[in-house]
Amino acid sequence: MFAQAGKTYVLNTRLGQSTFTWLYVIDSDGSTVLETCQYCKDDETDHSSTITYTAGASKTVFIKVHVRCHLYIADLLRLLSSHAIGAG
Repeated sequence: MFAQAGKTYVLNTRLGQSTFTWLYVIDSDGSTVLETCQYCKDDETDHSSTITYTAGASKTVFIKVHVRCHLYIADLLRLLSSHAIGAG
């Protein structure tokens, strides 16, 4: 995204309680992390991420979202049994 100098941006994710997300603001060089949020909520059931980023200069920055989904054992067993050979 193109960030304007001095402007503040609020970036967030909301994907459900079994999905963990991390957010990164990456500089225009493609490797320097300017801001990050990993498990940044204190709520055990809210694994979303929020970053408040204020651009120091007008430039293109990249937003990286890392997502990891956890299946609970009961959900996994239900999923596997519904796809078993001869099921249903």
